[in-house]
Order: sequence, then structure tokens, then C-alpha cells
Amino acid sequence: MKRIAWLLLLVVESTLLMYAQQGGEKMSGTICDSKCVIHTRGDYTTCDPNCNVRECVFIDDKTGYANKVINQQECSSYFGQHVTMTAEPKGTPGVRSVVIQEIEAQPK
Repeated sequence: MKRIAWLLLLVVESTLLMYAQQGGEKMSGTICDSKCVIHTRGDYTTCDPNCNVRECVFIDDKTGYANKVINQQECSSYFGQHVTMTAEPKGTPGVRSVVIQEIEAQPK
């Protein structure tokens, strides 16, 4: 009986650990260059489509905030595109940043 209880406990812990590692948040927005961000009203931002520098930021559709992308290599082929992604928010107060886990371009 004790073996079954330990085995069940091990299965439950493994499942919880697996879900904890998938801690990303679904987001949609535009990948833009940090020097190409246009501030419109308040904190809301958009991306200048004619700008052509290469340092990724993610402009969140929901909040309008520009978030620095920590893992730049994940977004370099998506400049100027509207994307959906799974990302983990990071940062300190006043600095918004994300770590991209999965990303794909949305059809136009």
C-alpha cells in the first residue's frame, strides 16, 4: 500500500513540475525595432513601418506597451510583422521585457 501511495505522489509531482515549466503567457502584437517605436497617446505605442534598424521590441496589442525582448534571436525574422506568441514576462518596475518561448506570424 505504501508503494502505491509513493508512486501516486511521484506521478502527481511530475505532472505539477511539467505544468510549471510551461509558464508562458499568450500574447499578440507587433515586433518592432526599439528605435522605430512611435509614441501616440499616453503610453500607447506603434511601430514605424519605414524604419529599418534591428533591435527587437514587442508592442503588445492589449496594453500598447513596448516590451524589450530578452532573447533577440527568436524575433529577428519577424520585424514589422503582427505575431502571436507565448512569452514569459520579466523585468523590474519601469522596465518591461519578455522572454519568447514560441512565436509565429499572423496571416495578413
